[in-house]
Amino acid sequence: MNIKIISDTASFKLLFNDWKMLFSSSEHTIFQSFEFNYYSWATELSEDLYNRLCLVLLKDNDKILAIFPLYIDSRSRLRFINDNHADFCDYISETSVDFGKVYDYLRSTIKFCSLRLINLKRESKLYNDIICLNKLDHVVGSGAEYSMLYIDQGNFPYNVKHYRSHQKHRINKANRKYEQNQSLVF
Repeated sequence: MNIKIISDTASFKLLFNDWKMLFSSSEHTIFQSFEFNYYSWATELSEDLYNRLCLVLLKDNDKILAIFPLYIDSRSRLRFINDNHADFCDYISETSVDFGKVYDYLRSTIKFCSLRLINLKRESKLYNDIICLNKLDHVVGSGAEYSMLYIDQGNFPYNVKHYRSHQKHRINKANRKYEQNQSLVF
């Protein structure tokens, strides 16, 4: 396994097809998509000249096994691209990765002061690896917990079986009140 660092926007853009293929090979969130990461970097984060792109690719020959969409911010913190605006952050891959080896490689290859990984779900691929790093005398703290609402196909809120009638009524009332302000996102 080889590790490669991508540090320029042009090379980032060339990853489109490989990223899409890896993204579709397993279950990932929109926040791990090429579009979210590329456009977050290209239109917002790259505007700060002190930010440095640091995409980490794990490769076996020419095949990309994993992508860590990271950058180094103006305070020399290695972090996920647009982590402040993402609900969940994680790397993309078909299988799990030994993050200890990746971390050691990054420490020996690039200059950064700290690793700032926020918005990790407990179920994320990276979460357990970070807990292992914590055993190596690193500071890992837990922040807010996230709630997940799984709903069946149909009309919200009537398709949420555990909602009571008065809860459904209140949601519909709020929807009617603010329906002029709603917008659709595709």
